Amino acid sequence: ADLRRRLVRGLSWMPGLAIVGQYGRAVVAPAYAPDEPGLADLVALTLQDMFADGIFRELYERWFPGDSPPACENWPGAATATLERVDVVARGPNTIAAIQTRGRLQVAMVANQPPFAYLDAAGQPAGYEVHLVRLMADRWLGERTAVDFVPVTLEEGLRLVAGGGADLLIGAVVHTREAELEVDFGLTTYVAGVGLMVRAGTPLGGIAGLEGQTVAAVAGSDGADVLWQVAQTAQVSLVILAKASLEEAIAALEAGEVVAVVGERADLLGPAYATPGVGVTADRLTRVPLAFALPPGDSAFRDLVNLTLQAMGREGLLAAVYGEWFDDDPPQLPPWPGEPAYPLRIVLAP
Repeated sequence: ADLRRRLVRGLSWMPGLAIVGQYGRAVVAPAYAPDEPGLADLVALTLQDMFADGIFRELYERWFPGDSPPACENWPGAATATLERVDVVARGPNTIAAIQTRGRLQVAMVANQPPFAYLDAAGQPAGYEVHLVRLMADRWLGERTAVDFVPVTLEEGLRLVAGGGADLLIGAVVHTREAELEVDFGLTTYVAGVGLMVRAGTPLGGIAGLEGQTVAAVAGSDGADVLWQVAQTAQVSLVILAKASLEEAIAALEAGEVVAVVGERADLLGPAYATPGVGVTADRLTRVPLAFALPPGDSAFRDLVNLTLQAMGREGLLAAVYGEWFDDDPPQLPPWPGEPAYPLRIVLAP
């Protein structure tokens, strides 16, 4: 028994042997200088492209025959990064210093994204991501109310975070390739994607349960195209009924005209909470990562966010908060071994 990387090396010396069993996990990844968002984007997007075109699998199987390559998170979008186009950041923001000076978090919030981030009946910020941010404020500053939430549109929020005008952007922000080139992101806190809304108690049982059924979709939406492709691959015959709006599609579901509504989970969850007798299944026809957007080129703050999320994951706190808002399991955070080299707190300036 030994570390896997050393055992693999031994296979080249002693043909005929094999590695059996896997009793622990340690993540291995390229390391590069901090506060270099352009280089980080170049490395990450290039690796994703290598996964997509099969080059990574080919290289992995050449060096680790019989072993399955690790999974790679796939950010949606079409943006690319090249060495010639890498932006050089002379000096990134010091987000932690800004928080130390003001004594509070400044959080931009896309406020019309229930159950992730929204204003409740009293006009107060609420939602899964709001809850997470308050817990971070409690851990960092000793007070969960030490947060100022600023309602914004997605475009406004990205500009604020990119310019250092906000510490984080929340509100079901999709970690796309395009956004990655503008800002940094924390670890994935929710896996969205195309999903299905059904009446409560409907025994759907996955895509196979749609055989011979009618499903509503908003006309021209990506959900309809994704469902059609998945159904064809699974050899499932179904009918997609186009509706002019999500409200009309849900009305058709309530009336029994269709067995399900297909659409982006982030768009379906809010109406599902507000509509008695319907819910969103755990099925994901696509997988789209949602994460906190962070100021670019500030590795120290990104580390603080990610290490705090991991600490909350180990303590079971992340799963507990997730379970208050969703019925499925939270995303699996990467298992970085070891303990943080410093306390996950922010000491205020005198």
